[in-house]
Amino acid sequence: MFFILLLFQISHPGLLTPVIFSTEEMIDVHCAIYDSLSKDSIREVHINIESLKKSFNTKRSGFFISVPKGEYEIVLTSPGYEEKRVKLEVDKNSNNFQVLLVKTGDRERINKAERLQKAYLDSLNQAFQKGDAPAALRVMGAMSKYFSVGDEITRLYEKTRVFWIDSLMRLAQELQNSGKLADAYYYYKKVFDFDTLYEDAAKKMAEIDTEFTRKKLKSAQKRKRQVIIKKKTKEKIEKLYQKGIEQFLAENYQEALKTFKEVLRYKPGHSGARRYLKRTRMRLKVLGQE
Repeated sequence: MFFILLLFQISHPGLLTPVIFSTEEMIDVHCAIYDSLSKDSIREVHINIESLKKSFNTKRSGFFISVPKGEYEIVLTSPGYEEKRVKLEVDKNSNNFQVLLVKTGDRERINKAERLQKAYLDSLNQAFQKGDAPAALRVMGAMSKYFSVGDEITRLYEKTRVFWIDSLMRLAQELQNSGKLADAYYYYKKVFDFDTLYEDAAKKMAEIDTEFTRKKLKSAQKRKRQVIIKKKTKEKIEKLYQKGIEQFLAENYQEALKTFKEVLRYKPGHSGARRYLKRTRMRLKVLGQE
């Protein structure tokens, strides 16, 4: 058992400078004391180090002390604040500490803040587990108004973001390959709306836009042909039929054959054109011209 004598003297207002006689290596310890909400320094705090049977009052932000390596329980009290007990593990790599004291009227606010933070963290965990990057980003945005997000949450979010984008891009590509262009476009756009700098999604959207334009043009051309045929059928079918009869009577059978075929193309059920087509073919057969 080592014999330690700690004699404290005040060399500067509020700053304790220990005079030490010890057979053990001493470690300089600094402990800063702050208000838990405002983070302002608390000047007047009574410090009681029970294991050393020493106590003193601070006059500035925290205190300095030299002690041997080990664990120390410190009791901190200050007017208007809750008493706090902390354990400090002191060694060469751990000699700088911060302690937060809670004002007697702030406990409910702190509890409310802790509940709110827990709710945000639960929501974040759910979003991370589902791989839902947009939901995680929304929670982080709301959370950052009240709390520091932190490096670990940022790392988990980035991992979720990459997973979410890759999943949607694969799904969109599968839909595009199967010809479901509208569905594929929806998922490419979902990725692009989330990250407008994601060039692959933009390229795929442009690719589908080009395909849509080509199909629309082809469809429009087809509709145009159908309208032309429909209009011609309605307005000129009887005139064509009469023209074919005139060609037949004039013994111009080759031209009559073409005319009756054209009438039947517009109106397959035209009985007159069918009869004259049959008679025209018979005449051409007799003449050896079929």
